Amino acid sequence: MEVTGADRYNPELLPQLEKNVEYQVQSQTNSLDTNLCLLRLYQFYPERVQIRIISQLLLKGMMALPNRDYELYLHMIPERFHLEEPFVSLNSLASLLVGAKFREFWVAYTNMKASLDSVPGFKDKCRSYIVHVLCSTYQKLPKNLLGESMFIDGAALDNFVNAQKAAAGWAVEGDMIVFPANEDNHPVAKKAAECISFASVAPCFLIAQ
Repeated sequence: MEVTGADRYNPELLPQLEKNVEYQVQSQTNSLDTNLCLLRLYQFYPERVQIRIISQLLLKGMMALPNRDYELYLHMIPERFHLEEPFVSLNSLASLLVGAKFREFWVAYTNMKASLDSVPGFKDKCRSYIVHVLCSTYQKLPKNLLGESMFIDGAALDNFVNAQKAAAGWAVEGDMIVFPANEDNHPVAKKAAECISFASVAPCFLIAQ
């Protein structure tokens, strides 16, 4: 759904925008601009805020990590909601995920499982983000730590690693998972050549005289 021009400030579009959020949840799609338009209307018409819709948007924002969707959504939600549930719990969950506190994230996830599992693809998207963080941070990682970070073990973990070996170039060395080199986990030192023009130092020679 695309909203342009004066329609961005048309409160009559609120029902359509809210239905569009529900469509995005079920279809596992994402429309950042449309969602920001909805939140902007909520700012203008706070009496029409739907808590359930905002909660869904924040979950969609987490699913979009490492993009900044969650941060953008959060800044547009009226502050009076920030200290209320479910926003307190959702913000805590997001902070754990972004802060790479993955063990604590999954504990919090388990406590909210009923509501989080109602959003198709949420767990898989979070795991994809966790893999992104691990691959950007480590060159090698113990397999058991990978499983703990992703909240999987046993055959499920083996199947995931095997799939990544084929799709993403992972390798296994004993109990270690070896990630492909990238600009984050294999930084390359760059030689900086600093050139100083004569004009910039000429005043020093004049002072010396």
